[in-house]
Amino acid sequence: MTSMHWACKRGKLNIVQRLFDIGADLEAKDILGRAPLYFAIEGGHEQIVEFLLNNGALVFSFNKNVNYTKMALEVCPRLKAILDHFRKLYVVMRIVNKELG
Repeated sequence: MTSMHWACKRGKLNIVQRLFDIGADLEAKDILGRAPLYFAIEGGHEQIVEFLLNNGALVFSFNKNVNYTKMALEVCPRLKAILDHFRKLYVVMRIVNKELG
């Protein structure tokens, strides 16, 4: 577990922001393959989830044992809405990049 994982798990937005500012990896995986976003969702830390996603964290988990949508629904329905919003943005950006590229 990295410092970013720790801060996300404990809901420490100011520490998450500072770690990001000094170059912490938003996609670092712990020993079980979980990214910091996993811990932010698990803890119901909406501001941290939004911060991570606004700053480039992947809205999709590529770990077959992690389902961000299911987790969000169990913790806080608002988190699911946040994830849905960023997934739509991801799709739009992929389309735009494909058309421009």
